[in-house]
Amino acid sequence: MYKSTIAQISGGGQTGFLSAKGFTLAEVLITLGIIGIVAAMTLPTLVAKHRIIVTETALKKFYTNINQAVRLSVADNGETQYWTFADEAYNPEKIEAFYNKYFKDYLKVLENSKTNRAFNIIFSDGSAAGIDYYGKDWTFCLNAKYLQDYSKYIGTKCFIFGFYPMGVGGDCDSSTYSYKNFHNKGVEPYVSCTITEEDGSVNNTTIKDLYKSPSLYTKLIQLNGWKIPKDYPLRL
Repeated sequence: MYKSTIAQISGGGQTGFLSAKGFTLAEVLITLGIIGIVAAMTLPTLVAKHRIIVTETALKKFYTNINQAVRLSVADNGETQYWTFADEAYNPEKIEAFYNKYFKDYLKVLENSKTNRAFNIIFSDGSAAGIDYYGKDWTFCLNAKYLQDYSKYIGTKCFIFGFYPMGVGGDCDSSTYSYKNFHNKGVEPYVSCTITEEDGSVNNTTIKDLYKSPSLYTKLIQLNGWKIPKDYPLRL
């Protein structure tokens, strides 16, 4: 009788404990469903933030490294206003010769290649730059695979820089924003001399115009401390 009473008390207590602390299958499934919904809502945001950080880091790294190369080259080859650019705008062999003379020894490049109009350099981290227009226009891409069709990715995967230490020339005189952006400087985010408005009129480019063309978006990022602005026109 004594043992039977103990068994009943013990058994009843264990059953009550499991009922109070355990979870039914339905409750588990509901919890997992909620977790899945939250993950589905937050994951795209996390991925987007990661892409932004990767882009910001890559742009700042390229800008720092390319201009360090310019400074080192100046020490050996003289001031940039005396450098000899390629004498054909889109001749990859002549652009390569310009690159070899002024940049090759000062950049860590994994490999290079040519297209019918540009000389491309690929860095050890997989990013790349295409050089054309006498060696003055530089297209930096987060990955070399984007170079082939870079025009599709301008402002998202590829970003335009320019190297115009004597200024852009032509009608781009010393009063223009573009001239001030490039003159006596190294490789800088591209700023066109003029911009064509929706009504067809052509005006000198100003800071306010930087939002009007993806080729100018690199300058937007630089002006924001190499951080993607919250009102950036494109989704990365």
